[in-house]
Amino acid sequence: MQTFDPHKHFGANSARFFNYINLCLGNKFRTIYTKRMTNPLCRPGNLSLTTHWEEADRDQVGDEFCYAHSSHLRKRCERQEKQREDRHLFGEFVDFVQREDAGVVPVIGAIAATETLAAGAELLGATEADFCRKHTRLRQLATCFADGGRVPRQRKPYRTRHAGWERL
Repeated sequence: MQTFDPHKHFGANSARFFNYINLCLGNKFRTIYTKRMTNPLCRPGNLSLTTHWEEADRDQVGDEFCYAHSSHLRKRCERQEKQREDRHLFGEFVDFVQREDAGVVPVIGAIAATETLAAGAELLGATEADFCRKHTRLRQLATCFADGGRVPRQRKPYRTRHAGWERL
């Protein structure tokens, strides 16, 4: 009612005001109707998916019928199941790495976030040699995780030797 402008409607009388109200309500109901029709569950022409098949209701289709006859749904379900299994396996691997060598866990995130070893080293703020060493250790842990074998001890990083060390 506050948006009614008498100048835009060529004067203010009750007929023009009620016409404006009808236009506003019509627009609102059209918006609601259009929004509901984009939802597939609200369309009146859809078949209902029920699990009961009766002779009187020939327009109804059960979930079993859809899954048995739809290769697209079957492939999508298999893909979703594989993604769930992969996420679970990845979580187990991260837990394994956390138990065996917690210093390598940030490397997993850096590998996922970057494309190259240099970019991963830069992300972690480490030298490229140190990052490659941890990456090699992560691959070693992955092999032990997959095989179920014993995890070898981590070697200490090599020290750089200077010419002055020989005199000591």
